[in-house]
Amino acid sequence: MMRLIKVLGVLVMFSFLASCFAPPLPVIRYGAFPFKLVYELNGEEKIIEDTLICEYDRWTWDAGRGSHVLWKSRLASGNEYQSNGGFGAVLLDVENQDEKYWYWITPGRGERVVTRIVAFFFPGGTASYMGARGAIDPAEITTFVQAHEQYDNGSWGGITPYGLPDDVVYEKYGIRILSWEIAPPIENTFR
Repeated sequence: MMRLIKVLGVLVMFSFLASCFAPPLPVIRYGAFPFKLVYELNGEEKIIEDTLICEYDRWTWDAGRGSHVLWKSRLASGNEYQSNGGFGAVLLDVENQDEKYWYWITPGRGERVVTRIVAFFFPGGTASYMGARGAIDPAEITTFVQAHEQYDNGSWGGITPYGLPDDVVYEKYGIRILSWEIAPPIENTFR
């Protein structure tokens, strides 16, 4: 009986401490942001019209940021690329078809050949669109093109986790962003 009381006491204390560290939750937990992305791919103008869907996921805690809200994002069309290292609208997805993209690399453990490349447009952080506390000012939301490469051994590598310079994107993949328009972020309240 005494052991049960101790266990219940620890659970109550843990619940209390967890509630002390939990961030205020957003009042608005879902947002839909229609957008239009115009880009050039190998000299041909392409248009993506879609909707960025942002949803509350959960709160979490880490040593770098403390307690904070996590958001999920997806595109309404499903034409997206998601991985641990990125999310965005697919601009290019090719598998060993064009010699322009395939080359040997030496990442430190020998040479591998690229067998697939996915280039995608990152629309910016979900927290900024959802009006999260401490999020980037909507006018300063960073967008960029990122590419992931799959190698002949099946592993993936990100060329850079924070996007490629515009001239590299154009020179290497023939992609140039011409215009980007998206609905404005929401103003949210956290309680």
